[in-house]
Amino acid sequence: MDFTAQRLVFRPDDAGYAEELAGMQTGFATRPDLVVGATGPEDVVAAVCMPASSSA
Repeated sequence: MDFTAQRLVFRPDDAGYAEELAGMQTGFATRPDLVVGATGPEDVVAAVCMPASSSA
């Protein structure tokens, strides 16, 4: 788990990944490379703007 600009970024092997992913899409299983623990609109904007090649 990384703390990037006070945002929580989880990778599949990180503690908290499954909990953060739970409820995101319940119709089928997903396993994204990163999950951002968004606490507000600023976190969502930062996650969407983060380059795919980022090492966050």
